[in-house]
Amino acid sequence: MRIHEILTEEELDEINWRKGLATGALALGALGAMGSAQARVTPNADGSTTPSAAQQMAANPDFKQGVAKPGGVMPNQDVDKADKVERTETGIIVHFDGKEYEGVEVSKDGPTPRGAKMIKITQAQMNKRGIGNYNTYLLPNGKAFIYSK
Repeated sequence: MRIHEILTEEELDEINWRKGLATGALALGALGAMGSAQARVTPNADGSTTPSAAQQMAANPDFKQGVAKPGGVMPNQDVDKADKVERTETGIIVHFDGKEYEGVEVSKDGPTPRGAKMIKITQAQMNKRGIGNYNTYLLPNGKAFIYSK
């Protein structure tokens, strides 16, 4: 049994009209929500309205539009990256500055150790798909806490 055998042409037209009306209603609702959020005015007792905060700032001659700073640095961009990460039968070995650290995966919400050097390990180094980084803390005793779980 096929779909064109079940529904008649009139029923298909009615379904298409309903879908079109529902799509239009959603679009109008979204436009209405955007429009009301853009211009907030407060009515006074005499019926006049006060300008919105955006209108007040634009009318101020000393106001300067915010501009992204050229050469701005994202957080943790200056953090060093691990040279190499190996997975062995015994665990994870993190290589950094010619030293080897025994890697331990811990929860992202876990406490951070004091006196440790923070580096980053890419997801690719951990054999995971993605372009993100894992914060890693290297301790003087040869441990590396990898915040990946």
